[in-house]
Amino acid sequence: MGLSTTDVLDRHDLLRRAWTTLFDVAACDLGPEVGADLTVFFAVRDAKGMGVAGVGLAGVWGWSGPLDPEPVPLVEGAHPLLGAAGLPAVAPGVLTLDTFFERVVAVPAHLQPVLPRTDSLPRRCGVRV
Repeated sequence: MGLSTTDVLDRHDLLRRAWTTLFDVAACDLGPEVGADLTVFFAVRDAKGMGVAGVGLAGVWGWSGPLDPEPVPLVEGAHPLLGAAGLPAVAPGVLTLDTFFERVVAVPAHLQPVLPRTDSLPRRCGVRV
């Protein structure tokens, strides 16, 4: 089933639909341990702000503009967005941000909750120039 952006009400609706779609995937498509190693990161924005959700994350950072030399942590410590990998029993909550971030990056839970060197992030995230 395709999803048009005109069908989406807002950032919360899009995230809800993303999780619903993920839960609908057949267990055999999620791997031998039914998604036990699943790591997902969603960052969406609408006219009112951003929504960030995920599972299997150690940390999340964002840049509010193109001239920001270093990102700021969006979550720290024992935040519900951070935790072990695996398909959750229910859709995780959404970190609602009133501030727009131009770029957002997450580090998976199996790594240290430390942002890697920022000069190599575009290449490591698959950006090709």
